[in-house]
Amino acid sequence: MVETSKNNTSSEKSKTMGWWMMSAVVIALIGLIAWQIWKAEQYNQAVNYIRIGKQYRAEGDLKNAEEMYLKGVKIFQDVENHEALAVQYGNLAFLYTNIDDWQKGEQMYLKSLETFQLLGDEEGMANQYDNLGSLYAIRGDNEKAEKMFRESLAIFQELEDDDGMTKQYFNLGHIYYFRGHLQQTEEMYLKSLEFGESSDLKNLPQIESRYEKVIAFYVKRGKLQLAGEFFLKKIALISKNKDSMVLNKYANLGDFYLKQGEWQRAEKMFLKGLEIDKALDNQEGMVKHYSNLGVLYGNRDEWQRAEEMFLKGLEINEVLEDKQGIANQYDKLSNLYAESGKWQRAETFFLKKMKFTSKGKASLLNKYAKLGNFFLKHNNDQLAEEKFLKGLEIDEALGYKKGIVRYNASLGEIYAKRGDLQHAETMYLKGLEMGGTLESQESMARLYANLGTIYVNRGDDEQAEEMFLKGLEIDEFSEGDILENQQRIVNYTHLGTIYANRDDKEQAVEMYLKALEIEIDNALEILQTRAIEVNVAKEQRDLQHAKKKFLNDWEMTSEDKEKLLNHYATLGHFYAIYDKHDDDNDEDRTEKMFLKGLAISEALKNQQSLSNGYANLGTFYTERHNLPKATEMFLKGVEIDKASGNQEGLSKKYTHLGVLYAK
Repeated sequence: MVETSKNNTSSEKSKTMGWWMMSAVVIALIGLIAWQIWKAEQYNQAVNYIRIGKQYRAEGDLKNAEEMYLKGVKIFQDVENHEALAVQYGNLAFLYTNIDDWQKGEQMYLKSLETFQLLGDEEGMANQYDNLGSLYAIRGDNEKAEKMFRESLAIFQELEDDDGMTKQYFNLGHIYYFRGHLQQTEEMYLKSLEFGESSDLKNLPQIESRYEKVIAFYVKRGKLQLAGEFFLKKIALISKNKDSMVLNKYANLGDFYLKQGEWQRAEKMFLKGLEIDKALDNQEGMVKHYSNLGVLYGNRDEWQRAEEMFLKGLEINEVLEDKQGIANQYDKLSNLYAESGKWQRAETFFLKKMKFTSKGKASLLNKYAKLGNFFLKHNNDQLAEEKFLKGLEIDEALGYKKGIVRYNASLGEIYAKRGDLQHAETMYLKGLEMGGTLESQESMARLYANLGTIYVNRGDDEQAEEMFLKGLEIDEFSEGDILENQQRIVNYTHLGTIYANRDDKEQAVEMYLKALEIEIDNALEILQTRAIEVNVAKEQRDLQHAKKKFLNDWEMTSEDKEKLLNHYATLGHFYAIYDKHDDDNDEDRTEKMFLKGLAISEALKNQQSLSNGYANLGTFYTERHNLPKATEMFLKGVEIDKASGNQEGLSKKYTHLGVLYAK
C-alpha cells in the first residue's frame, strides 16, 4: 500500500513537471513568434521610412529625407538586420555627399563598407570602395581615391564582373589623367573599353560616354588617327543599322575631322566617300558628300570650290525632286554668298529658300523682316537697316500696326548696337506709341526690355526698373515661345542686378530665381523636341529633377534660396551633353549658363558660388581645348578660394592647373 502510494505520488509529480515543461516550451514558442512578429513589424516600419525618405530625396527635400533614413537605420539596428543596415548607410552617405557634407558622407560609406565586410558581401564591399574612391576624387585626394578604386577593382576581378572592372579601370584612368600620368591614363582607358566591349552592353550609354572621353583624350594629345578609329568603333557600337554604318563610314569620319578643324583629313574622307558613292550610283550619298565638301571649302574661305560643291548637290536634289534637299542647298548657298560678301546672290537664294519653306501669303509678306534678320545674322547691319526700313514703309502704307511696331523694335536694336542710343530710344518710343492701341502686344514687351537696357547703360536704374516691370506685366498674359521666354529672362536678370546694386539681396534673388525657372522650362522644351530623334532619357530625368527640386524649394528662406541659383551649373552641364548632338546650335548654351551663374554670384557677392563658377568655366574651356582661357578661370578661382580660406577648392583647382601646365 505504501509502495503504491509512493508510485502514485511520483507519477503525479512527473505529470506536473511535464506540464510545466510543456507550458514553458509553449510560452517560449509564443514569445519567439511574438518576437518574430515584432521584428517583422519593425522591419516593415523601417522599410516604410526608407521609402518615404527616397521620395523626399527625389523631391529635393533632403532634410526630411535624412530624418526618415535615420529612423530606418535606428530600427534596423534594433532588430539587428545587418544587410539592410549596410544598404541604408550607403543611402545616407549618398545623401550627405549630395549636400557636400563630405565628412558625414565618408563616415557613412565606411560604416556601410565595414558592415558588408562583416557579412562577407564582396559585391557590396566593391561598390562602397568605389563610392569612397569617388568621394576622395571629388575632394581632390587622388592618392586615397586611387587606393579605393584599386580595392574595388581587385574584388570585381575576383568576381569576374566585367561591368565593375570596366568602371574601375576608367576611374583609375581619370585619377592618372589629373596627375598628368598620360601613359597610365591611356592604359587604363583602353582596358576599360576592352572589358566594356565584352559585357552584354546593358550599360550602353555609359560605354558610349567612355568612348567619347577616350576620343577627347586622343584629340587633346594630337593622336587624331587613333581618335578617328575609336570614333568609328563608338559609331559601330551604337549603330542599329550596321549596313548604313559601313556605307557612311567616310562621311562619319569626315564629320569628325571637320569638327576637330582637321580639314585636310576631312577632305580626304569626303572625297573617298564620294568616289565610292559615285561607283555605287548612290545619289543621296553623293549629295551628302558634296554638301560636306562645300562646308569644308567654305571654312577654308575657298568660296568658288564651296559654291561648286553646293551647286552639284542642288543639281542632284532637283533630279530627285527632293524639296527639302533643294531648300537645304538654297540655305547653304545663301549663307555662303553672305559670308563671301556676294550680298545680291545671297538675297536671291534666301528668297528662293523662302518660296520652298514659307506657308501662305502672310509668311511671304514678312520677307523684309526675314531678310533683315538674315543680314543681321551675317553682321551686315546696313543691308538689314535697308530691308527693315523698306518693310516699315510698306506696313505704314498698309496701316499694318503690328508690323510697324516690329520694325521699330528691329531698327532700334540696330541703332543700339551701333551705339546710337538716342536714335534707338526714338524708335522704341515710336513703337510703344503705336503698339498701345493694339490688342496683340507681342512686340511691346520687347520694346520695354530694349528701353530698359538703354536706361541701364545710362545708369538710370529707376527708369530701367519701370521698363522691365512693364514688359513683364505684358508677358504675364501671354503663353510665350522660347524666344519670348528669353526676353523675360533678360528682364528678370536685369531686375535682379538692379536690386543687387541696391543691396536688396532678397528681392534680387527672387528675380534671379524667376529667370532660372524659365531657363529650366526652355531647356525642357528643347529636350522634349530633340527626344524624338535621340535617346536622352537620363538628361531628361536629371533636368526634371532639377526643376522639381527648384519648385519644391520655392518657399524656402531667402538665404537658402540663394543656393538654388547653382541650378545654372546644372543647366550648364546639361547643355554640355545636349550641344554635343546639336549641330544647328548657333550659340554655346553651356558657356552662357556658366557665365550667367558667375555674373549672378558676383552681383550677390557669393564667394562659394563664384569659386564653383570659375571651376565650371575652367573645366568647360579645358574640354574646348582653350587652355589659356581655362588657366585664367582656374587662377581667378584660386584668388577667390585664397581670400575665403576655401582649402578644398584650392586643392581641386591646383590639381587642374597642374594638368594644364603639363600639357
